[in-house]
Amino acid sequence: MQAQVNPSSLIMLIQLTSILVCIQSSLLIILSSLSSAQGSLHMTAAELDMPDHFRVSVQQEWNNYFSHLCAVSISQQTICDLLGPDLIYHAYELSPTQLRRSLAFVGPNHRLRRVTRDLISGSQMIHVGVIGTSISWGTGASERGTTDWFSLIGSTLKQMFPKADLEMHNGCFPGTPSSFANMCHSKMVKPDVDLLFVEYITNEFPLQSMFHNVKMEAYERLLRKILQRRRLPAVLLVQLPARGQSFPSNYTEEKRLFHESSEDQYGSMAQYYSVPWLSYRNAVWHDVEHPTPSHPHGNWESISPDHVHPNDLGHRMVKDLVVWLITQTAIDLVLNPFSKMDGWYLHRPLPPPMHRDNYEERLEMCLMDDELKDVVKEAESSGWSFVNEGTALKPKTGYVSRAPGSKLVMELRMGAVLGGDAQQQQQQQDESALSQSSNDIESRRVSFMLSHLRSYDGMGMVRVSCERGCNCSDTDIDAYHEQRSSTTFMQLILVTALSDTCILSVTVLEATQCPKSGHKFKVSAIMMNRAVAQGFAWPLDKPAQFVAKEIFTGEFGNQPVEDEAEPSQS
Repeated sequence: MQAQVNPSSLIMLIQLTSILVCIQSSLLIILSSLSSAQGSLHMTAAELDMPDHFRVSVQQEWNNYFSHLCAVSISQQTICDLLGPDLIYHAYELSPTQLRRSLAFVGPNHRLRRVTRDLISGSQMIHVGVIGTSISWGTGASERGTTDWFSLIGSTLKQMFPKADLEMHNGCFPGTPSSFANMCHSKMVKPDVDLLFVEYITNEFPLQSMFHNVKMEAYERLLRKILQRRRLPAVLLVQLPARGQSFPSNYTEEKRLFHESSEDQYGSMAQYYSVPWLSYRNAVWHDVEHPTPSHPHGNWESISPDHVHPNDLGHRMVKDLVVWLITQTAIDLVLNPFSKMDGWYLHRPLPPPMHRDNYEERLEMCLMDDELKDVVKEAESSGWSFVNEGTALKPKTGYVSRAPGSKLVMELRMGAVLGGDAQQQQQQQDESALSQSSNDIESRRVSFMLSHLRSYDGMGMVRVSCERGCNCSDTDIDAYHEQRSSTTFMQLILVTALSDTCILSVTVLEATQCPKSGHKFKVSAIMMNRAVAQGFAWPLDKPAQFVAKEIFTGEFGNQPVEDEAEPSQS
């Protein structure tokens, strides 16, 4: 009797056999690949058909990158065709590997996605700004306004986005820390900024503590203020090496190691607020500290001859970090177009401060340059002169004295930061009762910050005193330090207002710590804000070093700055 075969069973058997054959073939391919990969780990560079030190040129790496990127198609159009050659084929100094290292943190990137979308479409003017140190101001570049990294960003964006209408504003003050920008940001950042670069690591010493650190707290308040600007700008932290990190090992000053920087601590705030963090240190460190033939730039001197400020090549490399992120954001928009979800996150209110109760100041005053003249009582002052120790292009203005006994008298209006008329508040109660009321004293207390030059040659000391209309403890300030640098420091003095007008004096002392017995002192700016008691303390008798060590916060609250209107949907 002949056996009958079920046709459906036969079909299933054939299909199963085919599947087993495919699985077997796949396993053979995988095992072969693994064997080859394992073997390659023990092969020499010559056996891999590669030169010694894996000498692959930057151009070869870019060619591979562009080849793979342009092979990706969406709706039968390649990404390169969709975005155009001007955006994709930028001439970078750095390699793709170095640029990938530079992206320390990007996050969801909603704000930069909005800005990049508008750059591509040209639907509205884009205001671009930068605040930071002398590097971002343009020092080290052969032609400020052309070859510095921020100016290069402007010219590059115009080439990459031909439809875009750009306005560029450089708000940097050389030699200042982030605490200076925290109090004077309104003079440095345009109200309608869309894209803002923040660069301060070079002037910030490594943090001594991760908790309740006043440097970080001032930096956070600065971030909160600029993130709440009217157009909800995309803020990018462009972090350059801290002073000492780009020193050679045999330099006259101490060489700082990779981690000896405040960059990583500040990076925690980038992650908390979803602010992109670009790291020049990460991009180039291994290639300049341990140079190989694969790195065309060699060492720190080739990109930063004075070991602090980048030259034209270094400025182009900083520019590369920003261009790379914006390009990657444009590619991301092609793969994942801007949506209502982006808009929702874009307009979501800021979270509470990362540092407990570290809310941004609501009322503040910053006087510098010619504005200082408006508060100086010339008739009561002697031995001080208003000078510009810089140039017309790079001004360094302030009141300077070199003679002991010289006195600078300033008249300050307390109501500007107390939110009302301090004299009326004082007159409402008997003065003796006020002196016993701690609550009332707190309500009339102002943080007065004196911004001054600190340097290593010929510097002296001053005493700041409250003359009338206010109370404060006499405070001595030393403008000398051993480090061979000249930069802006700030000193806090807590002042209690007794009337709407407070008269303070700055007197040059006979004493000096300078080995050359100098007495020079320069007042470059004054700042005030309303002081509120904190849950922690820091010494008032020690001057700041590139930091916000003497910068108190002002009035706290969870409301945005008053002049910042609720943005409309972009």
